[in-house]
Amino acid sequence: MEIRNGSLYSFIPKKLEIEERPELNVFSYNVLIAMYRVNKEGKTEMGSVIYEPDLTTYRNYGEIQALSYFNKYNHDYRLDISYNTEEKSYRCDKFKGEENLGIAVGKEWHQFFIHVGIIGLANGETCMFSPG
Repeated sequence: MEIRNGSLYSFIPKKLEIEERPELNVFSYNVLIAMYRVNKEGKTEMGSVIYEPDLTTYRNYGEIQALSYFNKYNHDYRLDISYNTEEKSYRCDKFKGEENLGIAVGKEWHQFFIHVGIIGLANGETCMFSPG
């Protein structure tokens, strides 16, 4: 099987656990997004980026808890992840600056983060490249 352009849906399925901040336990430690592509030389390569949480962005809006994650290479890219405690559901909006690049939703942890991975890397998004 030959790999062409596509996404690797991946995340690090570890909950964010900070003893002094139990309200953050519904969030992920970080988020990994990776995509494969065939470059101009015809070789497969993978671009990947880790999004890390900024704990200073945590907000509680009643039943909605929200936390922003930033691309570790370029903070212009961010994931705004929210958790609805009433519906027990997640939502993620991916942004470059104020431009919304995609939305993912889900009730179950793994399903939700697969949907986040499907958003993928944006054209021009700063990431790390490695041979595929």
